[in-house]
Amino acid sequence: MNWGMIGHQWAVGLLRSHILNDQVRHAYLFTGSSGLGKRTLAVRFAQVLNCMNPPENAEFCGDCRACRLIQEGTFPDLHIVATKEHDRTLKVDQIRELHRKLSLSPFEGKFHIALLPQFHQATEQAANALLKTLEEPPQRVIMLLTAESVESLLPTIVSRCEVVPLRPLSVSELESALAPIEEVGEDANLFAGLSAGRPGYALRLAQDEALLALRDSGIEDLVNVIGFNRIDRFGFIEKWDKSLRRKFDKLDDRRLECIAVLELWLSFWRDVMLSTYKVREPESNPDRGSEIDTLAEGISKGEIVEAIQALERSEEAIRRNANLRLALETLMIELPYLNMELTSE
Repeated sequence: MNWGMIGHQWAVGLLRSHILNDQVRHAYLFTGSSGLGKRTLAVRFAQVLNCMNPPENAEFCGDCRACRLIQEGTFPDLHIVATKEHDRTLKVDQIRELHRKLSLSPFEGKFHIALLPQFHQATEQAANALLKTLEEPPQRVIMLLTAESVESLLPTIVSRCEVVPLRPLSVSELESALAPIEEVGEDANLFAGLSAGRPGYALRLAQDEALLALRDSGIEDLVNVIGFNRIDRFGFIEKWDKSLRRKFDKLDDRRLECIAVLELWLSFWRDVMLSTYKVREPESNPDRGSEIDTLAEGISKGEIVEAIQALERSEEAIRRNANLRLALETLMIELPYLNMELTSE
């Protein structure tokens, strides 16, 4: 059994072995990029730990009160500590309140489960407060953290957790898993490629037309920008900046939107690199083959590498709170130029 997960069999096997051998740790850290299934795996683990009618060892029924309420996030002994709406940081007061709840006996489950998604968003004070709980964990308490990487957390936090690093699936593996799902069907190859092997993101694309439309417009913007001169590129950034300000009040939200677009552009340029070097691997953007081939034929290998490096530098700068407008304008200077219309004639 794979707990209803798409992929990550090795991770499920590890967690099952801990349960079967009575070696469950007091804290687990699930790492990996957004959309991989970190939170889903943590929830499945919580269901197994508290299932009232397990069909067999290290499995969950999915129908009992505990399984249903954990899935809904309303089980009395499941404590989800996440950033509040319109706020991108986890506060120390939230951790202190969690510690108070965990000091009590479980209300109806076998374990208290503390779920702390995206803990890399915690303030330093919040992280230090959690460290105290990790150093002296109460009995019958399991803490489940998710984060983008171990590097995004304090080493002292990481050292006190069992780290479960999740990786993207191969596009072919994800495509096979998606194909039987009714809402995906014939688009399994497209969504598997667009998600770069991330099951959660692939399902979100299949379920959210607005997200798919955002992806399409992002690719169109990139293709247009490649043909713009420097003045037009700066004009594009000015319009993008104004659009972001209208859409989001908070700078952090504008940064996240930009990072999402840059990751999309990176996936496109990596496909260009695959096409240039004739590498036989599934593309992340299988529906954009003509534009990819046009760039591969019209831009040198060195320029493609430089474009990828420029995008990676820009994304990292934005993540490190560089001036957003300046980071994007710098990127516009560094991207190569190609008149797509003339090339395609």
